[in-house]
Amino acid sequence: MNIRNRLFLSYVLLVVLVIIYGGILLTFRNIQRSIDHDMEDLYASKDVWNDMLISLNEMQLNWADGGTYENFKGKYQNLDQRLLEMSSSGQRHLLVSLLGSSEHLQMRKSDLYQTWLFARESVLLISGTVETEEFRQAVKPLEKQPGLQRLNHLWSEQYYSGELEARKDAYIIRLVLDQIEFFPIYSETLNHLFSVIIDETEQMIRKIEQFQVVVTTLFFLLFLLVYMVFAIRFSKSLSRPIITLSMRLSSFIGRTLKMERISHDDELKLLEQSVISLMDHYTYLAELAGRLAEGEIDSPILALPKQGVVGDALKDINRYLSELAQTSQWIRDGNYGAAIRVKSDKDILAKNFNVMSEVIRDKISTLRNIFEAVDEGIVAADESGRIIEANSNFLQLTGLEGIDWKTLKAYRLQSFLKKADLTHAEMHKEGGHKVVYSEIVDLEGKVSPVKILSSVVPGGPGKKNQQMYFITNESLRVRMERERESLRAHAVEAELRALRAQINPHFLFNTLNSIAHLIESGREGAVKMIEELADLFRYSLSSTRRNRVPISEELMMIRQYLNIEKIRFGEKLQSQIIADAADTHVSIPPMLLQPIVENAVKYGADRNGLITIIIRVERKGSERLITIQDFGTQVVDSSLLLSQKGTGIRNVNQRLQTIYDQGLVFSQNEPQGLSVSMTIRGEE
Repeated sequence: MNIRNRLFLSYVLLVVLVIIYGGILLTFRNIQRSIDHDMEDLYASKDVWNDMLISLNEMQLNWADGGTYENFKGKYQNLDQRLLEMSSSGQRHLLVSLLGSSEHLQMRKSDLYQTWLFARESVLLISGTVETEEFRQAVKPLEKQPGLQRLNHLWSEQYYSGELEARKDAYIIRLVLDQIEFFPIYSETLNHLFSVIIDETEQMIRKIEQFQVVVTTLFFLLFLLVYMVFAIRFSKSLSRPIITLSMRLSSFIGRTLKMERISHDDELKLLEQSVISLMDHYTYLAELAGRLAEGEIDSPILALPKQGVVGDALKDINRYLSELAQTSQWIRDGNYGAAIRVKSDKDILAKNFNVMSEVIRDKISTLRNIFEAVDEGIVAADESGRIIEANSNFLQLTGLEGIDWKTLKAYRLQSFLKKADLTHAEMHKEGGHKVVYSEIVDLEGKVSPVKILSSVVPGGPGKKNQQMYFITNESLRVRMERERESLRAHAVEAELRALRAQINPHFLFNTLNSIAHLIESGREGAVKMIEELADLFRYSLSSTRRNRVPISEELMMIRQYLNIEKIRFGEKLQSQIIADAADTHVSIPPMLLQPIVENAVKYGADRNGLITIIIRVERKGSERLITIQDFGTQVVDSSLLLSQKGTGIRNVNQRLQTIYDQGLVFSQNEPQGLSVSMTIRGEE
């Protein structure tokens, strides 16, 4: 077999190996692209899930005339579609199946979708309620409220308004709020499934990469074996190829070689000279490549005039790196999202660089949105106090609205503070952070009291640390504290109404029992008792609408109650109210004394059946001491009265502790009986 046939055979064999290797590489690339696409869908679905949780929380914090619900609805519909497509699609590559990852990963995706179906039931309950006409009417009052439109506040107002229609609206709103508060139980499971699927996908990618390395190594060894076989067999018939090789080498390094008929020895010498020239050429190019590797892309030596194929390639690399450096500098200067020119479909570096630039822009935009969302002014500064970044709250506080970021860096935080040196200012420790109280002086000289919380942000290896300052406008903080106190007062009032509502039925039932006894013994007494009861309950109903009544009105109600009981007991019931008119103008919660007087009537009889009750109102400085005494022989356990559910005295004690932080005081009379007293800090 001649050289031509041998060469042809060797070429055919090499081409076949290259085609096989190329097909395998193409298969690997398709598999990797498919897996990368699945990973992108998975990360996108997880981001949509997190966005949906945020928008779900925003629904109850700021209804925004239904805008937050529409945002939430779009998020969960998008997530539902993504998870459905993810669960129905899967890897169908033979290689992935052989690695044993496809079916297991698909099962994980199916578990994720099934878990979402459970969570979606709560979402559908929320949507089914929100999209009803009754719910739209229920949240209509929010349109008249400035600021944050909170569903919790609307529910509280509607529920405690006392109107039937308002309570119906509150019930509809409560359905939505209950589902929102119940929904976070799914978040941990879904987040865990997302993490497991991502980890298993990454493990599958690593297996494919390891398999690809093994295949590449085998083909490399095969190529090396073929090369060695043909090199040994053809080494004696390469005279002409040596000359051709010399010419190609000279052309490759950018030189021209004039060919003449030369001997075999001259051919070897020519090859030797060509190799030496090639080595010198590549030594020179290696030096240039080393400078490129060190980042020296602006050196004049890199102009590379007429340096052959590799030299031209290095010039292209130099231009490419220069473009990357320029674009990187733009990003560093704040031009986030700057992109480099993509040279071809295979230019993975430029594509990845542009994707990274877009990610940086999105992250910076997200951080800025977060900065703008907080109530405090946020300032990032270097160690000298020079401002690096700040949010709009700080700009408004200092009068720097509308200033561009380059001009902002010319200012220092200390220039706006009366205490100019934060480093040596008196610091307080709060939660591991440094806090200083100072005043902000804006560009117009307006002064605002502020609280500054300082923390250090590590700069990383070789970089200086930065300072992060959170600046709170103290006047704004005081206003917010006042709003919180108002909410706490509403909660206390709701509790008092509940306790008062428990006392009224108890009093009614006991009085009706007394009337029932009188009907059996004397009709006229029963009629009079009913009249007294009507007057008494008019007061009870009218007092329910008031938070406070004068002591004088409460004593008048007690006289009516004792008149009712006197009809029942006759001369066996004796009572005395000792109070100065000047001491009875103080306001107290209504229906506070009746349960105690009722208890005194019940247990206050002596051995002869005589019931004596004395009520005293005494002045103790700015306070009033109200004491109710009986002289009964029956021993009453005060701890039992305070612990039994449903007793009026227990509710009175809870109301006193809620309002005055001090409950009822029990003591024994001499020689017998029980004394119950309460201290009132009322208003004139």
